[in-house]
Amino acid sequence: HQSQAISHTRLAIGAGASVKHVRLAAGEASKQLASAAVTLAERADYEPLQMAANGAVVRAEAAIRFDGPDARCHYTGAMLLRGHSHADFTLVVDHAAPGCESRELVKAVLDGRSRGVFQGKVIVERGAQKTDGKQMANALLLSDDAEFDSKPELEIFADDVVCGHGST
Repeated sequence: HQSQAISHTRLAIGAGASVKHVRLAAGEASKQLASAAVTLAERADYEPLQMAANGAVVRAEAAIRFDGPDARCHYTGAMLLRGHSHADFTLVVDHAAPGCESRELVKAVLDGRSRGVFQGKVIVERGAQKTDGKQMANALLLSDDAEFDSKPELEIFADDVVCGHGST
């Protein structure tokens, strides 16, 4: 018996507001598909935590947009997979306002024939000067058949920014 769950979350975080958002996808015989669309106003603070543990198929997408200045988002993703599990985290962070900070950190521990995927894109639009964005993915493979695919992307259209990405 295989279960399926599909969800969509839309958050508009107001000026000066703070939101912590936790999502856990787990279950041996399930398909879990989740998406989130988040906008941050001036000085908003958003801390999402996306976790996947031994789901047959887990796909979590998030689109986060900085609409106001001096906002902050620290995204954390965690994958604990074994057997034939598959987890895919896809994230687009759009810096459309100046002085914002984003951090994306995904960590994975994979065993058996499991597969983890992280696709992360940070966009810094022309008017988003003083952007501070960092992205990192780390994976620990416990078997020769486990696989982790990382696709970090930066699109920078402003010239006064501090941005970087990496994967290990």
